[in-house]
Amino acid sequence: MSRNGIFIVGCGSIGLRHIQNLRSLGVNSLIGFDPDFTRATTAINDHEIHLVNSIEEGFNLSPLATVICAPPNKHIEIAQMALENNSHLFIEKPISNTLSGIDQLISQASAKNLHIMVGYNLRYSESLSNTKAIVTDGVIGRIISIHAEFGQYLPEWRPTQNYKESYFAHDDEGGGIILDLSHEIDYVRWLSGEVTEITAMAGKLSDLEIKTEDTAIIMLQTKNRVLASIRLDCVQRGYTRNCKIVGTDGSLNWDIDNGITLIDPSGKATSKLPGDSDKNQMYVREMGHFLDCIYGKSEPLVDGITGKRILELALAAKTSALTGERILV
Repeated sequence: MSRNGIFIVGCGSIGLRHIQNLRSLGVNSLIGFDPDFTRATTAINDHEIHLVNSIEEGFNLSPLATVICAPPNKHIEIAQMALENNSHLFIEKPISNTLSGIDQLISQASAKNLHIMVGYNLRYSESLSNTKAIVTDGVIGRIISIHAEFGQYLPEWRPTQNYKESYFAHDDEGGGIILDLSHEIDYVRWLSGEVTEITAMAGKLSDLEIKTEDTAIIMLQTKNRVLASIRLDCVQRGYTRNCKIVGTDGSLNWDIDNGITLIDPSGKATSKLPGDSDKNQMYVREMGHFLDCIYGKSEPLVDGITGKRILELALAAKTSALTGERILV
């Protein structure tokens, strides 16, 4: 096989989504691996990919790029193998569950002129991108505070998988609400600037049969003196993903389903922009951007350095929740 295939490591829900979207973007040479026979069979039957029996066999086919959808504790090991085989990298968030090996990975990729891109798909949400543009343009003035929220019942996340057997349920695999929902840490930092301090409370509070935290409240302060709070849980029924941004000249309410509402200084809603009616499109844009990067047309919006920084903040939040300390980051 010529060096133009893409190797998908992990054919669970997100791996299958990326396979489907890469197909829609015109990528025909796809290699897949998953240790779970049922998921591997689904990948073959539904997407007609070339399935291999081991990760080593996949790299023997010299893929141009590797998409890592394995549990977080496996990310760095697989990524190192990819770089040794001169393969560009897309790593699902978080980049890992520890900081060990990340600096070496980034240095090695740079030395080989290979890209590392980390899968924070909310960066490709049309409504959140519009929110970023509004904030950057100063429409609501200087940002004072942000409150972000995510909630959804864990058994509904991946309906085809027993949640008790997922990596989310196991701390040593990189599970728990803080690491798995580091999306919110990433986009709050994207909107408000570099974080300097973190305080958090978190715990396993529900009756879910997991060994990781299911609820977290994270407080951040940025270099720009923005105060931010992030509330995360995998307990509430339904689906919630939104944020409120308060500025000196108004405020903005963002909801991934309901869109953007701007509030002027008098308190009146002045305009409304739509939400993401088809959430898969942000994953399509994400994979399209990755293809542009590996073909030399762009640079990763979320590179290895950014992925490492988000992990640092998430791990600091976990530490703060355990110790009760306010952590300078």
